[in-house]
Amino acid sequence: MRRLRFKDLLPLSAGCHVARSFYHPGHGSGRHGHDFAEAMWVEMGAVRHDTGRSVRLLTTGDIVLVRPHHQHDIRGVDDQIGVIVNIAFPANVLNTLESYYDCAGLWGDEHEPRVRRLSSEDIAALGRRIETLRTGPDDRLARDAFLTTLLDRLRPRQADLWRNAPAWLAGPLSRCAEPPLLSAGLSALVRLSKRSREHISRSIRAATGDTPTALLTEMRLRWAERQLALTDTPISAIAAGCGIGRARLGHLFTLRHGRSPRAYRMACRGAVG
Repeated sequence: MRRLRFKDLLPLSAGCHVARSFYHPGHGSGRHGHDFAEAMWVEMGAVRHDTGRSVRLLTTGDIVLVRPHHQHDIRGVDDQIGVIVNIAFPANVLNTLESYYDCAGLWGDEHEPRVRRLSSEDIAALGRRIETLRTGPDDRLARDAFLTTLLDRLRPRQADLWRNAPAWLAGPLSRCAEPPLLSAGLSALVRLSKRSREHISRSIRAATGDTPTALLTEMRLRWAERQLALTDTPISAIAAGCGIGRARLGHLFTLRHGRSPRAYRMACRGAVG
């Protein structure tokens, strides 16, 4: 397996290597690893992505977030051309941004690269940033401006959690973002969408890159955060309203915020005097 080194990549602009590659049927990169971080997304068409652990068809909007310990192979698929945009940069730059902005979870650090989904608006915005990076000032500010834009686009927002979902799924998800349907979870989605659990699960993963459990947990936590910050609703009632249970809610808040729901509420109130 080849191992690519950042010092061998040319040309560089603002300390990054930016490229746009075209994958025709039968064309492939070959399995490789590297000593740098990389983000690559499908701008048009489709490619096959093989991590050695899984093989996945990537289509327009899919973005792959690669760390140095990952390896992969990208190949063209039959009957279409896949256009890939990628940016490579030193791993320590990613580590610094993650530490400063406390956002290590966005890039992921699993055994294989994380795959996320970009909207058409995301792709256009990143495309404009890429061109600025290639033709604008050759300095670290230009690089960091691009990378912080990318990290911000990867950050989930309540309205954006299911932005790429088909209409038949987006509507039920929106209704399930609030009680009483929030506590029902997947069973409410089945009832509202009139689709099977298996079909809903596949569609959620395709639209968001997450499992239904992960998506619903995120929706419940965000609702709970709003209630704790903005209302006097008892914590037990908030836990019941989002369908998590008080003990589980406390565990999730400790993992996410490093404090209990009660301490989170007090911190929100203390912040405004």
